[in-house]
Amino acid sequence: MADTPFDRFIDFVECKQQHTALSGKYNTLQNKRDALEAEITERQKVLDEEHSEVEALKREVHLVELEGKSLRDREQEIRRRLPQVTNQKEYIALTKEVDEIERVEDTNENRLLSLFETAEQREVELSKHTSTFKACLNEQTKQHSELIMQCDRVQKEIVEKQETCVALEKLVEAEQLSEYKRMAATLDSPVVLVDADHCLACRFRVANKDLVQLRRQILVQCKNCYRMLYQRKK
Repeated sequence: MADTPFDRFIDFVECKQQHTALSGKYNTLQNKRDALEAEITERQKVLDEEHSEVEALKREVHLVELEGKSLRDREQEIRRRLPQVTNQKEYIALTKEVDEIERVEDTNENRLLSLFETAEQREVELSKHTSTFKACLNEQTKQHSELIMQCDRVQKEIVEKQETCVALEKLVEAEQLSEYKRMAATLDSPVVLVDADHCLACRFRVANKDLVQLRRQILVQCKNCYRMLYQRKK
């Protein structure tokens, strides 16, 4: 248990650092979850668009088939009338109409064949993409559930760590706490550990005279990033 003002202050600082780290971890998990949800939504959107395209092709096939039936009915009607026509002018007009219908029917059949082939091809592709989507969705659903559980766990840790920080803050001397909060207003991690004689924040080499002070558990200021530095007893 911390028994000096220095130890109590550093316990508080490290608790705040851990709280910040947990918050960062939570944000990362949230971003991953959001990205996964966006990916699932985008995949579903693409699949829905493909499905709509196939349905539109089917509707177009149906309309062309109806148009073809209408043309055939009209042609049969004209051919039934032709033997009964006595007027040469009317006979020629009906014959020309039959010729035009046959031309349109030929165009219509070519168009229908092309639509059939396209619709069948798109339907096969849709089936493959649907199978792939379902397989991916199963895996992504598992990932999503795991991310939710991780977020919940980390969020609980954040709450617990915050409670610890509040408790430790009450043990810190007023002057130290005031200075910490002043620096925290402009700097991330205003108090950092010295690692291998370097500032952990900016990696600036700590002068020997400052290292001596640090070993005596006295805070010193980094000459580069101006954070306060500390060193735990080994």
